[in-house]
Amino acid sequence: MQEARGGLDVDPAPVALFAAGMMTLLLGLAMIGWLNGGTVIMVPLALAFGGTGQVIVGLLELRRGNPFGFTVFTSFGGFWWYYGLLNAPILPGGVAPMSTFPLATFGWTLVMWGLFSMMMWVATFRMSAALTVAFAWMTAAYLLLGAGAIDGVALVNHLGGAAAIGATVCAFYIAWGIVLKASWGRAVLPMGRSVAELLGAPAIPPGPKPSVSDPIR
Repeated sequence: MQEARGGLDVDPAPVALFAAGMMTLLLGLAMIGWLNGGTVIMVPLALAFGGTGQVIVGLLELRRGNPFGFTVFTSFGGFWWYYGLLNAPILPGGVAPMSTFPLATFGWTLVMWGLFSMMMWVATFRMSAALTVAFAWMTAAYLLLGAGAIDGVALVNHLGGAAAIGATVCAFYIAWGIVLKASWGRAVLPMGRSVAELLGAPAIPPGPKPSVSDPIR
C-alpha cells in the first residue's frame, strides 16, 4: 500500500463501520422491544450518524475509487435516513409515519435490505474474512428481523436481534482494526484471508490507497 500523503488518503471507512454497527444493534433492540417504545430517541442518531455520516463516507470512497465502499455506505446511509424519517414525529399531532401502517410493511423493507446485504456479502469473498463474516451477520440480521416483523413470531425477532449483535461486534472490530493500524503503523487486529484465497483463487493486490475492501489487512 502507498503511504498516506494527505487527507484524501485517510481511510474514512471506520466512521461508516461504527455507524453501521451502532445503528444495526439499535434496530435489533427496537424490533425485539428492548427500547420500550423509545424508537423516537433513535431518530437524531439515525439521521446524523447512520444516515448523513455513511453517505459522506460513501462519497469519499467514490473519490478514492472504491465502488464497494461507495455502494454499501451510501445505500445504508440512505436506509437510515428513510428509517429516521419514518420514526420522526412529523405528522399532525406529533405522530410518526411508521405508526400509521402495519409493522409487516416495514418488515418487507428489512427483507429487501437483507437481500442487498447478501449481494454485498458475496462481493466480500475477495476481501478480508472479517468483512465477509460481518456481512453474513448483517444479512442474517435484516432477513430475520424482517421475517419476524412480517409473521410476528417473537423467536424469529430475537434471533434477528442476536444476529444484529454479531454484525455490530464485527463492524466495530474492523473499524477499530483500521484505526489501530493507522495509529500504530502496522496491522494490530488480524482480518483474515479472503474466502476466494482460501479456496485457492489468486490473491488480488490492495488498491493504491488503503480501503475497507482490501483483500487482507
